[in-house]
Amino acid sequence: LKVAEKLAKNTSDKQIQIALTESYSNLAEIYAFLGKQNEAINYQMKAIEIQLLLFNEKNIFLAKSYNNIGEFLQTLGNAKEAFDYHIKARNIQEDLHT
Repeated sequence: LKVAEKLAKNTSDKQIQIALTESYSNLAEIYAFLGKQNEAINYQMKAIEIQLLLFNEKNIFLAKSYNNIGEFLQTLGNAKEAFDYHIKARNIQEDLHT
């Protein structure tokens, strides 16, 4: 992961940066499975930072990331914040399909 992070920071290759966001998202899901929701949120937020740099705010990658954070927050019992992230995800998905 450290090598991928260094490579992504030093390249303009979009595919490498997308791969890094996928790695962050995968790590987030593993941490969530292990019950480490806060760590999961941290990794998912790293993915979101890159996604916002690579794409506009209306893309399927970002919608999935927002949905994941909503799930992690819901597990932590933070229903209001989880709801907000799920709404962000839904709004993006609706915009993409209209």
